[in-house]
Amino acid sequence: MHQILVYGFVILSQLALAVFKVLEIKWVVENNITKSVILFNIQTMFWIASTAYSVDSFLKGDWVTIILFLLSGSIGKIVILKYFKKREALNETL
Repeated sequence: MHQILVYGFVILSQLALAVFKVLEIKWVVENNITKSVILFNIQTMFWIASTAYSVDSFLKGDWVTIILFLLSGSIGKIVILKYFKKREALNETL
């Protein structure tokens, strides 16, 4: 796969995984079993693919993929947590 496509896939999948993890916890707490199980399976597929591409690139000596893997996961987590915090504050004012 062309390296630019790998970078894009890794970034998008790590951002998506950050969102999926937070939603999964939310739905487990809400006891929404169907949503949490479906999301868990989607999350696992993204994780396997993203990790496979990242490890493959790492073994070929490409550190950029690993850096993107770590940064995009962290950025995704920050964005989704800020979103839920803002949403919670908005609900409190209503």
